[in-house]
Amino acid sequence: MRMFFIQVDNLLKYLGELKNELFKDGKITLEERRELESKIRVLSTDYDNSFDIIRDKLAAHNQDIEFEKLIDWWSSIDHSVIELIYSDAKEIQSILESAGVTFMPVPDYSPITGNGAQPQEEFKISTDRLAFAKRNTSGMLACHPSQEKAQTITSILEFLDADFRLTYLSDNPDTIYKRLVFDVGWMLVILDTCSLLDNLFVSSPNEKCLLDHWLENDFGGYHSLAQMNSNRNLEYEKCIREIRNQFAAHIDKKSSFEELYSRFENLNLNDLYSYVTNIVNLFNNACRQDVRSSTILINNTTLKGVIGLAYDNSNDFFC
Repeated sequence: MRMFFIQVDNLLKYLGELKNELFKDGKITLEERRELESKIRVLSTDYDNSFDIIRDKLAAHNQDIEFEKLIDWWSSIDHSVIELIYSDAKEIQSILESAGVTFMPVPDYSPITGNGAQPQEEFKISTDRLAFAKRNTSGMLACHPSQEKAQTITSILEFLDADFRLTYLSDNPDTIYKRLVFDVGWMLVILDTCSLLDNLFVSSPNEKCLLDHWLENDFGGYHSLAQMNSNRNLEYEKCIREIRNQFAAHIDKKSSFEELYSRFENLNLNDLYSYVTNIVNLFNNACRQDVRSSTILINNTTLKGVIGLAYDNSNDFFC
């Protein structure tokens, strides 16, 4: 669903140009152009200043956001929201199809599942920043900016775990739909890899990275984290970022879609998996060197002996 919001953003950026081209070529009338503009405004209204935040803060990037807003926006994503935005897009598609624009059909859609085993209900404690939006999960409230940054990184690690599971389920795709899901999984890996590197090592005037937080607060794992930073393959990361910036996070209009997709398709997935896994393992080892950062590693730990968690239906929080 995170990729869903990225593609809605892409769609809105391209629709204006397509609409003008269709009108200029005489493929739609003035009345049809106005109808198309109206439908585009509906989609934009439902998306902008609301779910574009998910795109900016939790999908294309993982950036700082106020805790209350973070939980509110993340918890608001449900079936009705997806149906609303999807129906807006389908109405636009219908108008475009009547003007002769063709779309690739995806006739083989079906849920992609694993081995079918249903996990038993259990209660866990999570140290990521989305813990309070999860069912059967107790979370931790950050009391210091370094903890907030660590929780953001933990959320990225959870995203990466989900990304890789998605690619595993759709590996060797034998249908159009599975191929699209497979691509989405690896596009998300690229996005989350860049977000992980940024949150670990790259500070900005408005947002400090974990490396700088650990330096200022004399964390035991600082030197290990600094060594990780010095040993990074910056040339390789540059290639990954270019794909992120031109294809995964948004589509670069300066290049053809075929060219951009070819660069993405030719990416060595095993190399990317190995690079990310190494970073995660080194980060975990650095966390173990200080009691303040070691708590990060209890993420998704099962709470033994717990038979229930208090649940407040008014705000969807467990406590």
